[in-house]
Order: sequence, then C-alpha cells, then structure tokens
Amino acid sequence: FYLESNKGDLDLSTLFLMDPNTGEMERIESDPENRVDFGSLRIDRNSRELISTSYTDDRTRYYWRDKTWETNYQFLKEKFPGREIDFQSSTVDYSKFLISVWGDKYASESWFFDAKTKELIHQYTPRPELKEVEQHLAPMQPVRFASSDGLEIPGYLTLPLIQDLQNLPVVVLVHGGPKGPRDSWGYDPQAQFLANRGYAVLQPNFRASGGYGKKFLNAGDLQWGKLMQDDITWGVKYLIEQGIADQQRVAIMGGSYGGYATLAGLAFTPELYACGVDIVGPSNIFTLLESIPPYWEAGRAFLYGMVGDPKTEEGQELIRQASPLFSAEQIIRPLLIIQGANDPRVKQAEADQIVIALRDRGHDVSYLLAEDEGHGFAKPVNRMAMYAEVERFLAEKIGGRYQTSMPDDVARRLEELRVDIAGVTYEPPADVVLASALPEIENRIQAGTEEWTITLEIQGQTLQMDMSRNISQHAGQWIIAEQISGPMGEIAEHAIYSSQWTPQQRTISQGGMEIIAQYNKNKVELQMGEQTVEMSIDGAVLCDGPGRDAILAGLKLDPDQSLFVAVPDLMSQKVKQCEVKREGVEELDGQSVTKISVTVVGEPSSQILYWRHNESGKIVRSQRTVPEFGNAQMTKVRK
Repeated sequence: FYLESNKGDLDLSTLFLMDPNTGEMERIESDPENRVDFGSLRIDRNSRELISTSYTDDRTRYYWRDKTWETNYQFLKEKFPGREIDFQSSTVDYSKFLISVWGDKYASESWFFDAKTKELIHQYTPRPELKEVEQHLAPMQPVRFASSDGLEIPGYLTLPLIQDLQNLPVVVLVHGGPKGPRDSWGYDPQAQFLANRGYAVLQPNFRASGGYGKKFLNAGDLQWGKLMQDDITWGVKYLIEQGIADQQRVAIMGGSYGGYATLAGLAFTPELYACGVDIVGPSNIFTLLESIPPYWEAGRAFLYGMVGDPKTEEGQELIRQASPLFSAEQIIRPLLIIQGANDPRVKQAEADQIVIALRDRGHDVSYLLAEDEGHGFAKPVNRMAMYAEVERFLAEKIGGRYQTSMPDDVARRLEELRVDIAGVTYEPPADVVLASALPEIENRIQAGTEEWTITLEIQGQTLQMDMSRNISQHAGQWIIAEQISGPMGEIAEHAIYSSQWTPQQRTISQGGMEIIAQYNKNKVELQMGEQTVEMSIDGAVLCDGPGRDAILAGLKLDPDQSLFVAVPDLMSQKVKQCEVKREGVEELDGQSVTKISVTVVGEPSSQILYWRHNESGKIVRSQRTVPEFGNAQMTKVRK
C-alpha cells in the first residue's frame, strides 16, 4: 500500500510504498521542488499504476506519469485559462469524465468531457448567482515575505478592482487552527467580500500552518503571541514597504485562532492596527484549556505543546504572556467581538472577559452575541447580520465601502445580536457545595419496555432516531438497557442501579468500541479497552445515562429548590458539578407537567430540560442543545 509519512529525519511528508508483510518501505516521491508536503495521488483503477501526484504550494502542481492524462489536462487548461481542473468521476475506461472547473475569481462549474472527441458540455453551476457577478471578483496572488527571524512566510494577497493600488486600506485576514490548516489559492468568499469593499486582503500562512513541512509546523510551538504573531506583523510591514498599505488604515480580522491573533495584534502591537474584528477568538488561554471539550481530550498534551503546560510554573508564565486578556490595558484601537453562546471550543466567557476588561478601561469595544450559534456563525440570517456589522465597522474605522441597506429580517436580527456592553458580567465558575446524597426518590417506574423518538435538528435539517428502553429488576437491582437506531448507526447503553437508585455500572457500546464505568463510593473507574481512568467523587452522584430521567422524575424537590450533584462525564473523563432545579408547573400537549432543569455549573448553554407528567409521574420529554453537533437541538419524546 501507499503510505505518506514524515517520520524520523524527514521534514517534508513523503510518498512511500510499503509491504505490510515485511514492513519494507520503498521511497516513491517527495516534492521535486523541496518546498511542501506530499499532496495527493491518482491511481489507475484498472492497472493500479500511478497516474499523477500533486503538491499544493502557492498553487497546486501536478506531476503526470501517464501521458494521455497529461494531454487531457493540458487541453482543458487551455480551454479554461486561469482556472484549475479536477477530474471528479469517469467511465471505467477513462474515456468520459465529469470535471470541476474553478479558480480564484470564478464560480465553480461542472462539465462533461469526452476524452476521445474532446467534446465539452456544461452540466451545471452550483452557485449561479456568483457566476453572474464574476466580473466583480478580484484575483488572488501568492506573496512571500521574511518574518522577524528571517523565516519565509507564504501567503496570499487579494487586491480590489481599482486603478490606484497604492496606499490602500488593508484587512489582514488570519486563518484558524492554528496548527495544520492553511490558506490556499482559489475562491475565498471572505477575501472577495472585503476586496469588493475596497480593501487589500492579506492572508498569511504563519508558522504552524500545515503543508510546509514538519519544521515549519512545529516552529509555532510555544510561540502564540510571539514569533507566530511576528509572522503576521511582518506581513503588514511588507505591504507598507511595497507601498500597497496605508499604515494608518490597517485592520486585523479572523476566526478562532484568527480571532486570538486579532486580540494579540491589538494588545502586543497596539500602534500597528487601526481596529480589529475578533470572531470566536480566545482571550484567556487558561480558561480556553480549562474548557477543552470532550472530543479534544485526547489532544490535551498536543495543546500543551503549543501553548504551555498550565500545571507548571514555566507553562503558566508562557500562557499568561500569550493571553491578550492580561495585556488588555495596551489595547487602544476599536474592537468588534463576535461570539456564539453555545461555542464548545471557545466559550462565551472568552468574549465576556475581554469585553469587560476593555469597557472598564473606557476603550472602544462592540459585541455581537448569538444565542443560537457555536464556533462560528452558521445560520444564514446570522451570517448576513454579522457581515453587515463587519463592513459597517471597517468602513467607519479604515474607510472602505459598505452597504447601508439590508433585508428587514437581517436588520432585526442584527439588533437582536447587539449586546449592551454595560450589562456584561463575568464570574469565574465557583465550586459549589454538593449534596451529600440524593433526596428520597418516589419513583413509579415499572419493569417493561418503553419506546421513544429522538429528533436532532441541525441548521434546518432533521434526523429521526428511535430508542427502545427495557427496564427490569434482578436481585434487588434496577437494570435499564437502551438501544438507539438511526442514521448515525447503532448505540447501545446499559445501566445498573441499586434498589435506592444509586448508580453501580454503566456501559456504552458504539462502532465496535465499549466504555465501562464502575461506580464506587468515592470514585468512578472507567475502562476503555486497556486504559483505566479513575475519577474522584465527593457528594451525591447523578448518572449521565439510562435511568437518569427516572431518577429526576422521582426526586422530591421543592419549587425553585436547587440541588447540586456530581455528574461523571465519561467522554471528557471529568466529574462535572451540575445544578438540578424544579422550574415550575406548566402545560404540555394539554397535560399538566413539571419542568426540571439540569445545568453544568458555569455553563448555562449546557442546560437539559425535562418535563414530568404530573399524573403518571414519568418523564415524557427532554430537550437540550448539543454544541458539538453544530448547536443541534436534541428532543426525546416518549411514544
């Protein structure tokens, strides 16, 4: 089989052929120009011979091993000058193809191509409205410049379609990641949007960006706010030296790490930028690390390698130095912050903290917050509102164009997203006093089978799943088994409780993997394959699995009473402090129900709501937001 690797002394990832029986490896190819990692390969499905290899440098370079394919490619390049060609699918004998044609200033198109007759037939344009305005799209050109330590930084520059390309307002658009992703040549909607408004757009592939070799990738380790930021700063200096940038009208903007780089740019080089737009960027790396979501847990050491280990004094100092929040007094330029309330990666607290720090110092800060978004805005009306505010903000600060009119729904949504910064507060999550034990449980649960429907709503799409629950008693124990079937496959969960509903064991099986949690008096032992993890518990425990709703249904809670319990999260391997609260009585489908909430302390967006039927004493419905699924709404309803 073919293997791509940069193991050992290799800097650039290289293509090998490996014999799995002997482990013997034959080096096939690395970048002939010794600049970038191996890209991709195409193999003849009939002969298994290599057709081509490719490398993504400033543009993608192809190296053809099959002359017929190369001839077809060159023919198509001549037919579509200035664009790239992707062979998407073909007949078995490679005589007819569907190809994708795309470029930096072109809408992508799908064409039929007959390799024998050279006939081309247009199939469709996925974005026809973009095709209609191609004349307004600007070319993207590769650029390279030296950073503070002499390291060459690649990037891209998109200039507006105007005659005078000197002393322009500039937006430095910083990509996220930071380690691994990179900007590439092609159509970039943000760059085109900004260029259309009159800005030169610089997109630097700072150190730690992917594709340029192992040394370049790892050169960003422990360099947040330092050399990584210099790579961006020296890009601005390059544009000033070239006469392209008006040094009084340079903005910095980006999302995720790009949002961090925006805050770092304003804090650590306060005179360089006229303003900044921070989209879901972390301001305090300490709290960023504390809020690592479950699906990042395995990469914790990887993150520590990038920013520092908060468990050591040296790491704490590195993190403090790199966190813009602790240099907020140095920020003197206007800042627009954009945040999703349900962001599982960069919590709302990251935005709240920097807003408060700047507000209290009298600095110019604006804040958009979407209660229905996560790590970046996905809903069309929210995105439209966000960009309407971005272009207005940039026009006001560095003088580009902006559209004053907008659809009514976008205007309404923009006003809803605006936050009065005078009312922003932040309290670090405080430890709460956990109940020593759960209150008495009056449960009317019965042995038997229950059927539930699970609905997952994701940005206008709906997924339906069925859940079957079997409840039984054996030797004084309650046993609850659940089977979920749906588009994401089969999930089986199994929980064992004592007669008093104290959790004893929980098992999750999905995709061939099994996790077993054994509950003891003061700890939970987690078994995942050969790995064993222990989580300490001090106080009442609420199992986060099958049977949870049965426990909540039977809890004796006074109106508005809060009960604080420990909830072992098997995915993050952390014990979370949760508040259980009886919210009140209301009507649901014509029936009297009591609403109960379970909320992780300090994470209001994590709340799960349950509705208990007052006559039967059973939970009939639950609802929660799932940030890691794009802020999906998950609703469970008893059939």
